[in-house]
Amino acid sequence: MHSTLFYIPDVIPGTGIPVFGVGLLMGVWAVAAIGWAVWLLRAGRAVELKSGVLLVALVGIAIYFSKIIVEPGLGLPIRGYGTLLLVAVVSAVALAIYRARQLSMDVEIIYSLAFWLFAGGMIGARLFYVIQYWDQQFSRPTWQATLLEIVKFNEGGLVVYGSLIGGVIALFAFCRKYQLPALAMADLIAPSCALGAGLGRLGCLMQGCCFGGACDLPWAVTFPWGSPPQVRQAIDGKVDVWGLRFDSLPGGGAVVSDVAAESLAANAGFEAGETIQTINAIPITHREQVIELLIGAGKAGEPIDVTLASGTHRRWTPGKLLPRSAPIHPTQIYDTITGLLTAWFLWTYFPFRRRDGEVAALLITVYPVTRFLLEWIRDDESGQLGTEFTISQWISLALFAAAVVSWFVLRRQPRQLALDG
Repeated sequence: MHSTLFYIPDVIPGTGIPVFGVGLLMGVWAVAAIGWAVWLLRAGRAVELKSGVLLVALVGIAIYFSKIIVEPGLGLPIRGYGTLLLVAVVSAVALAIYRARQLSMDVEIIYSLAFWLFAGGMIGARLFYVIQYWDQQFSRPTWQATLLEIVKFNEGGLVVYGSLIGGVIALFAFCRKYQLPALAMADLIAPSCALGAGLGRLGCLMQGCCFGGACDLPWAVTFPWGSPPQVRQAIDGKVDVWGLRFDSLPGGGAVVSDVAAESLAANAGFEAGETIQTINAIPITHREQVIELLIGAGKAGEPIDVTLASGTHRRWTPGKLLPRSAPIHPTQIYDTITGLLTAWFLWTYFPFRRRDGEVAALLITVYPVTRFLLEWIRDDESGQLGTEFTISQWISLALFAAAVVSWFVLRRQPRQLALDG
């Protein structure tokens, strides 16, 4: 896990000139956009200028609002998740362009389609995640704070199935607008979708999300203090926090259920049965809050002051060596491997397709199966609808059913291809 790769300073050293918002980066982008527009006009390619104006505007808007995620004193964080997501998108587009050239297609179509798919996929992926975790992560006292949490997609929080839904809508809208064969275009980009999804999971590994369950195999991985797997294990009582484990109290609150011998908590005087009232002056309302506050303080290296219901204080300063999570399955790597294999399979099958839509149908046949199976060893989602099946497993079942219907319909179509190089 390496969530933050580096920081870009928010001001130019020694000048005070801002880099983000209305600053240096915006100026550079404006000059580049004007130069690009002049070059297109001189080259007689004004049609491309019209299609590129929206992209230029969106990048400009992103640069302007980038100032809201700048960390004071550090700058703009470049996250491992966002970087790997970019690598996935570029690789997927490059693969589609290579296939388009084999089919003697105008690659400008792929560039335009890539923009539509990226926008639709990102919106769908984020919207799905926000809806799924609204109460836990996104509901804030003000709309500004809520909006800030929603746009922090570079820190993780994208759902593949949401991306699929958004991408499909974008694909059909694009094909309808430009009078292109939708099923044939779906076949062309299907291997790219699998490739992008597989490489994107490496971003999840960098962020620590989409993690697996307990594993005692040689390739098991551990994650650092404060990572999603470590926090989840602490909440589930699988690992302690400074030597403490907790139970919930009826009506809210938390009580110490166990104190590990010779731990920092034991040295601070904790005993089982003590009720937590505040942590660093923050009133406690539930057990999960206790764990998150203790882990957060340790991650920041802040002193910890716990007030008990009896009025007694327990104080200690976190040590520098913080325990990692217990070993777990590297499900992100499993997903990357299955994604790459699926991309290779679809790419290899493409020349042998007999009807438009077969490659896309293969994608929605294979992916739900692999995803359903991987969900059994993931530990980041709980069962839904009164079952042990996660929301992703339920969607996998629905998508597989759609694949069966798709094959039934395709088999009744004549053998013909709209794109055949």
